[in-house]
Amino acid sequence: MSRKIKKFDKLNKLPLVFFSFILMAFLLASCTDSEKTPDTEKAEEETVVYMGRSLPVSKLSDETLEWLERFNQMPEEAQLAIDHVPFDIYSLLYEGSGCQEALETTDASY
Repeated sequence: MSRKIKKFDKLNKLPLVFFSFILMAFLLASCTDSEKTPDTEKAEEETVVYMGRSLPVSKLSDETLEWLERFNQMPEEAQLAIDHVPFDIYSLLYEGSGCQEALETTDASY
């Protein structure tokens, strides 16, 4: 039996090495891009706070923003006594929940 011994030919392996290098670079680039998710874009959006929850400014009317500014300046006891919430805020807090509760208390006397 005769065995043929192939000599290592660098030129024959060059396309495979080049392809492997390109593939590795592509995979590394895709891994670093995956860190940028839509959630980071949301985090960069300007927000305001209502009762400890962040709300996007872009979805609130000017009147609601003014109301919220005054609301946040009140002491906590006064905030808890408020029985009306602007619809903008209410809809953001309960969107998608299917909750259709009234915005004002039913036991208020007129």
